[in-house]
This record gives sequence, C-alpha cells and structure tokens, in this order.
Amino acid sequence: GVSGHATSDGCGRSFRCVVVDADARDGAFACASLALAACGTVNIELAAAGVPQIAVFRTSWLTEWVIRKWIRPTIRHAALPNIVAGRQLVPELLFEQCSPDRIAEEACFALANPSLVAAEAEQLRRLVLPSMHARE
Repeated sequence: GVSGHATSDGCGRSFRCVVVDADARDGAFACASLALAACGTVNIELAAAGVPQIAVFRTSWLTEWVIRKWIRPTIRHAALPNIVAGRQLVPELLFEQCSPDRIAEEACFALANPSLVAAEAEQLRRLVLPSMHARE
C-alpha cells in the first residue's frame, strides 16, 4: 500500500511525502524527485533506478559505539553505493547528523538543485548497474 500527506519542505514549497511497501516500490521510484532512505539494499535499488537519495541511519548508543569502534575504521561508508564506489556519492546522514534539521537541510539543497542532483543520480546509476549485472 501507499500512504502519504502534503507537507512543507522548509524551503517554501509543498510536496507529497509518500511511504510505500514493497508492492508499490517501483511506481514510487518512477515518480520520485528525491528519496530519504535508511542505509541498506534500498540504496542500491534507488541508485539503479536513477532516483536521487539521501541515506540516513540512526541507532542506539551501543550499536553506534560498536560501529564506530569496530566497523568504521575499515568501512568508511554506510550506504551500499558508496561502499561499492569506495567514495561518497550518496549523501549520508549518520548517527548525530541524522536529525530533522540536517535531513531538511540536505533535502532542501537537493530539491533546490534538481539538475545537479539528477546528474549525480545518473552517474551513480551508471556506476551501480554494471556492478549489479556482474554479480548475476
């Protein structure tokens, strides 16, 4: 199913915020201007679909400590497209950076610069698709 409501983006515009389940995912990807997505496989799916995105991740203090202490020293990124690329292509808002204000700031930038964000999403799509097909 799909649920949504109209809201303000903090940039003086209104938009429709949509939350979808797996059955409605492809349709939502096809019409999305921007996705706010938790770090995971959906980041690869969004990249393959050419959808601009912001990857977010917030967790408990204990999990954050484990990630910072044991995982982050060897894996520098959380979003899978960034891990595949070995550099940040998808903006990541992790831990204390994953706040409503920072998410709104990144989203406003993306929505105010659609040409730039679309070009970056297309570059990411071209990078991710070959790596997806290589594993098939």
